[in-house]
Amino acid sequence: MEWKDLGAIVGKAAPLLGSILTGNVPGAVLAGAQILGSVFGTEASPDAIHKAVAADPQAAVKLAEIEANNRTELQRLLVTAEANRLAAETAQYRIEVDDRQGARQREIATGSRMPAVLSIFLVLGFFAVLGAMLSGMAIIPKEYELMVGQLIGTLQSAVAAAIAYYIGSTKGSSDKNNIIRGLADAKS
Repeated sequence: MEWKDLGAIVGKAAPLLGSILTGNVPGAVLAGAQILGSVFGTEASPDAIHKAVAADPQAAVKLAEIEANNRTELQRLLVTAEANRLAAETAQYRIEVDDRQGARQREIATGSRMPAVLSIFLVLGFFAVLGAMLSGMAIIPKEYELMVGQLIGTLQSAVAAAIAYYIGSTKGSSDKNNIIRGLADAKS
């Protein structure tokens, strides 16, 4: 059993405690597990706690009592977990911004035209391939369709990166792309 599964079970009687167990913050999960382990007299593992909760007819009452007695601490853990998540997301965004700024500064300092030349070839190449496929000039054998699709996807990503380099990109655009990727992965 996973912590998130146990969190869903515990959350029926103690929603705050359940949400701590379903989170991805190890410190908060561990704190919630230790509280449950001590109340149910078992080790702080999802399997042991699940067995103890399933075997105890008063489990729902105990869980509600745990939440009531530890509400302030549980809320603090949730706030800390969210603050940590936001700090990590902000740090990742800062790294991405610094990377783009560093690349742009390098281009200015060196006077190199290579990024511009590569970007032009990427965009022209992408539209040339797309035009050939749409016009029927490029006929792709059935056994190569998947591979060609992946290559075009890679080329499309490179073009998007080149455009983002010169025009810029937004965090919202990145989030949208991650959602679309997640939906595509879920379908396959």
